[in-house]
Amino acid sequence: MIADEDGLDPASWRWTAADRLFLRLLDEAHARGLRAIIDGVFNHTGRDFFAFKDLRENQQDSPYAAWYVVTSWDDPSTPEDEFDHEGWWGYKPLPVFADNEDGSDLHPGPRQYILDATARWMDPNADGNPADGIDGWRLDVANEVPLGFWAEAPCSRTTGASSAYVASSRRCGAAPSTSSLPTTRCTRSPSVEHSMTMPSWS
Repeated sequence: MIADEDGLDPASWRWTAADRLFLRLLDEAHARGLRAIIDGVFNHTGRDFFAFKDLRENQQDSPYAAWYVVTSWDDPSTPEDEFDHEGWWGYKPLPVFADNEDGSDLHPGPRQYILDATARWMDPNADGNPADGIDGWRLDVANEVPLGFWAEAPCSRTTGASSAYVASSRRCGAAPSTSSLPTTRCTRSPSVEHSMTMPSWS
């Protein structure tokens, strides 16, 4: 996130030099009859993602405080760092997005951010014609995102551009002992054209 951008306001988002280079690549690819799909990770982020960095720094006062599954906040009156959060399958460097109250969808914060970001890549000039955008998505661990999210997501096969290619990957099997994620999440996936199941944890 650029310094003068607001993660909660897509109108403030700007195309970086790297973004524009990729958009040029899309144009060149399309001119040659090639198509491009990109990875969509909507269950978790990295620790350096702008929202989690702000959460880590500002704790409960962060506008992103409810975006993640925080299990313990830091107590500024002690020298220890008590902050803790849920990581993807127990892996802390990949903090997990929170679901809404009944678990039927993502929390409204990350949900709206993802909807805005995916729409932007699918129609960069926002003219209603997706010809200048990406041609599809490879959805990482799509089955670990609540089904309700896919009802509106523009990257879903059922709601996105009719010509968009949508594939998903999912990890099933026994989770590490440090994980609190239920394996039943392996049963929920969006409507896709291709699905890849990753090996379970050993």
